[in-house]
Amino acid sequence: MLLAAACTDAPTAVRVPVGSASLAAGQGNESFIVLGAGNALPTTLAADVAALGGTVGATMPEVGMAVVQLSRSDAREALRALRGVSDVAADVVAQWQDPNPRVEMVEGDQSAVTATGVGDTETFRQIQWAPDAISAPAAWNAGYLGAGARVAILDGGIHSTHIDIAPNLDIARSASFVPGQAFNADVGTFWHGTHVAGILGAGKSTEGEGMCPEIRLYDFRVLSRTVEDTEFAVIAACSCC
Repeated sequence: MLLAAACTDAPTAVRVPVGSASLAAGQGNESFIVLGAGNALPTTLAADVAALGGTVGATMPEVGMAVVQLSRSDAREALRALRGVSDVAADVVAQWQDPNPRVEMVEGDQSAVTATGVGDTETFRQIQWAPDAISAPAAWNAGYLGAGARVAILDGGIHSTHIDIAPNLDIARSASFVPGQAFNADVGTFWHGTHVAGILGAGKSTEGEGMCPEIRLYDFRVLSRTVEDTEFAVIAACSCC
């Protein structure tokens, strides 16, 4: 999954209590997104939720949003009836990958692609069909390499020391919205966030050429293979863009 947007200078703060896994609670319908009236969280929210037997997790006071864990049959109705609450929705857990992974081999015809100018020295440029399909080499050779543009990758972790990614990745402004997992960490050998970032903005190095090799990249991590991923994590990341 890829969501790209122009970014502000720094991520919006998301308050996650120490030791809490509230950004990705993984509790199905027991986890709810609560929206405060007038985009402001009520000052009594924590106490009111506690009185119902629940807890407030991550909050986004800038937009009046919070995640609440509450296990009772009338949870949504009870939360909606609280003072200063305008709406309540289930914090849906999403599965973004095929639970039955498979590998498909694709043969590349190097004779079908002729790189000119920018990208000539990249090891795998000759088997990249996508740049040629959109006439990217003509844009590159005319000087349009993405300089000055900023794009956020809302995906999994990005390998921040990857030879093609590191030159264009803004580490200081990248952030993770997956509790307990850094933006530049992932599980396994195939990092989907790195894959997406490479297609978009791999810089000049020794491998393939990104569509915009001088673009500035940010990783706002919302996906993980080891914890469940929720709508609130995506909303929180989007608020940074």
